[in-house]
Amino acid sequence: MAPTLAMGCSRRIHVVVIDTGDRLSSLPDDILHTIMSFLPAWQAVQTCVLSRRWERLWCSMPCLNIDQQEFEDCGRDREGGGFEEFVNNLLMFHSAPIVGYFHVTHNYDYKVVDRWIRRGIKCCPAVVEICNSSNAHMYELPNLGSGARRLKKLHLVVIALVKGFTQHLPSACPVLEDLELDKCCLDHPEITSLSLKNLILIDCTTYCGKVLTITTPALSVLHGVLDIFPTFYNLRTLLFNGRDLSDDFQILGCFLNNAPRLEKLTLQYCKLPESSRKRKRTENPKRITIKCHDTLTLRCPNLKLTEIMYGEEDVHQLFGLLSGIWRNLQKTTIVLTKA
Repeated sequence: MAPTLAMGCSRRIHVVVIDTGDRLSSLPDDILHTIMSFLPAWQAVQTCVLSRRWERLWCSMPCLNIDQQEFEDCGRDREGGGFEEFVNNLLMFHSAPIVGYFHVTHNYDYKVVDRWIRRGIKCCPAVVEICNSSNAHMYELPNLGSGARRLKKLHLVVIALVKGFTQHLPSACPVLEDLELDKCCLDHPEITSLSLKNLILIDCTTYCGKVLTITTPALSVLHGVLDIFPTFYNLRTLLFNGRDLSDDFQILGCFLNNAPRLEKLTLQYCKLPESSRKRKRTENPKRITIKCHDTLTLRCPNLKLTEIMYGEEDVHQLFGLLSGIWRNLQKTTIVLTKA
C-alpha cells in the first residue's frame, strides 16, 4: 500500500515510492573503474563492502594510487606496519594485466618499496609517479625492467637516478613523452630520448656538479629550475610563452648563450622588468634603459629571427630591450606584433 501524506483535514495526497535499487552498481565495469580511479587505493578497496557487485571490482581497477601519507592521515596505521601489510595484499590480489596509472608516495624502507615498484611496473603502466616524501634521504630508483616500454609519462620526486637510467631512456622507455624530475639527483649527467616531448626539471643536481646534457630532438616544451644549465646543441627554435623575464633577462640569456645553433626566438606575452613598467608612457622611449644592458652579453651567432608579441603597456620595456641586450646580435631580424 502506498504511503499517505496528510495535508490539513480535507485533502490527502497519495505518495508513491518507487524503489529504483542500486543504480550505481548497474553501471558497467569500465565506468565504475573510472570512478574508483579518483580514490586512493585504501578507499578503493573499501568499496568491496558495498555489495557483491563491488566485492572484487578493486582487484581489476586499471590504476593504483598508493599514498602512505593519506593512509596515515586517516588514522589507519596507529600501531605501525599496517601500511606495508595493506600494500602487500593490494599488489598480491590485484589482477589487472595492464595498469594505466601507478602512483606511490612513501617514506618507507627502500627494500620494501623496491618490491612494490617492480610489481607495479610489471603491469605496464602508461603513467608512473613515484614521490619520496623523506627530505633526509633520496630513494634510489630500481631498474624498471621491460614493463616500462609502455610508459608515456614519468614523474619522480626526491629520487636518485643511478646506473645510467637517463642515458638508457631510449631503450627502457621508447614511447616516453613526458618526464618531470623534482629534486632528483642524476648519476649520469645526460638525458637522451627520441620520443620525449615535455621535460620539466626542478631543483635537480648531478653528481660531482657535472654539466647536464640533453639530447631530445622531439622536445617541444622545456621547463627548468636548475642550479646547472645544460647546453642545447641541436636547439634551433625557442618559444618563451608567458615567461617571467623580471629577473633582468638572466634566464633568457642562459638559454641564448647555451644554444649555439638557435635560429629563431619567439617571446610571447612575457612579463618584463617592473622597473621600466613604472615609467610614464609619455617618456621618450629612446631614453629608457634597462638594468641588464651592461651586465648581460649574448652569444647566439646563428640567431636570424626574433618575434616579440607584446601588449600596449609593454612598449617602453621593448624599446629598452631592443636597444640594450640585442645590440650585439646584429644578424637577427626583429618582428614586433601587438596583441
